[in-house]
Amino acid sequence: MIRPRIGLNCDTTSGPGGEPRAFLKSAYASRVVEAGGVPVLLTPDAGADGAAALLALVDGLILTGGDDYPPQRYGAAEVHPAVELVSPARDSFDFALIDALDRSSLPVLGLCNGMQLMAIAAGGRLHQHLPDDIGEQVRHKEPRPGAYLEHAVEIEPGTRLAALIGAGRREVNTRHHQAVSDAGSLRVSARGDDGLIEAVEAGGERFYLGVQWHPEEPGAGEDGQRLFAALVQAAGAGR
Repeated sequence: MIRPRIGLNCDTTSGPGGEPRAFLKSAYASRVVEAGGVPVLLTPDAGADGAAALLALVDGLILTGGDDYPPQRYGAAEVHPAVELVSPARDSFDFALIDALDRSSLPVLGLCNGMQLMAIAAGGRLHQHLPDDIGEQVRHKEPRPGAYLEHAVEIEPGTRLAALIGAGRREVNTRHHQAVSDAGSLRVSARGDDGLIEAVEAGGERFYLGVQWHPEEPGAGEDGQRLFAALVQAAGAGR
């Protein structure tokens, strides 16, 4: 059986001596493999012009986490000092991927700021820095570098997300200082106790789902793996 190829957008970084490198947290690829897919890194080096060509090589797409997209992308007049921008190459490439997706039926799973990318592209907006926008929240603080905190979300019945992991209250892991304030044309499928948007999806039959949390992390448990398995299954069905 041919395993579905799952594209993952990645970042750029500098290696020893300053040479540029493509970068992706390995947990994303590991989860794809566990779900029966083959991870394919989509590097910003392909440029905006190469985004559509890369999408033609894969059966599904995961929009991964990372630093912040320029607030000008969603019409903000000012940039909060806490914003840490993605590289210009990744910014251009990621939005080119989103544009190319409009002309495809690929299943898509957006994670953390991958979900935020989906919302921006759908005409939505972001909270640039949650402590200033909605007040200091314990769950948006990191007790130590790289840590994740758990909190509850309420998943809307009748959504694709509910069909995958269940409606009602679920525990998720999180680490973010930005969040979607307006989902644009996407449906909100989960919120936190504080009212923050925690998941979005497209209507209809297409698998186009984003979550604010991190199902790629081992601590995400079975719910996390269900999301990856559902994406790989949808990708295989569309081959």
